[in-house]
Amino acid sequence: MMSACELWYAKETDSAHDMLRNLVTWEVNRSLLISKLARCIQKHHFKFLSEIIMPFLSSIFRIFIVLIYLGTVVLNAQVQRGDTRAQVIAKLGEPTGATKLGNKEILTYNGANIKLRNGVVYSVPKDFAEKQAAGKENLEYIKQQEAKGLEFYDGEWRTPGEVEKLSGQKMQGDFRDIRAGGQKMNLSKFLALGKVTVVDFYADWCGPCKQISPHLEALAKNDPSVAVRKVDIVRWGTPITEQFKIKSIPNIWVFDKNGKQVGKPTSSLSEVRNNIERAKRS
Repeated sequence: MMSACELWYAKETDSAHDMLRNLVTWEVNRSLLISKLARCIQKHHFKFLSEIIMPFLSSIFRIFIVLIYLGTVVLNAQVQRGDTRAQVIAKLGEPTGATKLGNKEILTYNGANIKLRNGVVYSVPKDFAEKQAAGKENLEYIKQQEAKGLEFYDGEWRTPGEVEKLSGQKMQGDFRDIRAGGQKMNLSKFLALGKVTVVDFYADWCGPCKQISPHLEALAKNDPSVAVRKVDIVRWGTPITEQFKIKSIPNIWVFDKNGKQVGKPTSSLSEVRNNIERAKRS
């Protein structure tokens, strides 16, 4: 392995780009590297100043190369089209939430959305960082509205009475829209024993939830042996999402007539129908 001094003065590290690259890729204990560089500078401080620092600072071209190099490193750390879901999470960490319908998925990071198709990114907002910041501010506004006792329903903030009236007008068959402000709940109390119960964890702001909701309502309307319960999570991170480990919505569960869960939670309408048929036979 090259010593710190040898690394600094080696011909192949003459350019700023190569010098930084070698320092970044030199797999050595960080404290050992600092110690060796310190001894090198103490021993050869004049050479270090005259042969490395001054030429480096005085060379506009080298500074330009360094900026390009560092810019490339930063860009490589950002999410881009073509990244897989695993790569997104490796770069940004776990999302605050996800919505999924069919082969499409939206990963949410504090209000900023990354869109995937078949597990591959196809859309990233140019102002991703700005949208994240705006999302945090919007969350504060949501908390203020909730503190007033209001609920977001059908595109507007409404009182619980207004929500109950509007949701009641939409109900047909054994269908209930359960709103508990995102708080924990005893789900078994809402199951329709003697029937197959479909429980849909959703949110009013969720696009895929709105797409699948009419199909679930039709199940309750057209099949008297099926009951549908929609449960509003309100937003990511509420107690109910923690209670039922909700990481993506729509998140649809199916229970048989005895209240036993059938199959796994899903966002796929075809899987919901398959689970309903299995529940009827159990």
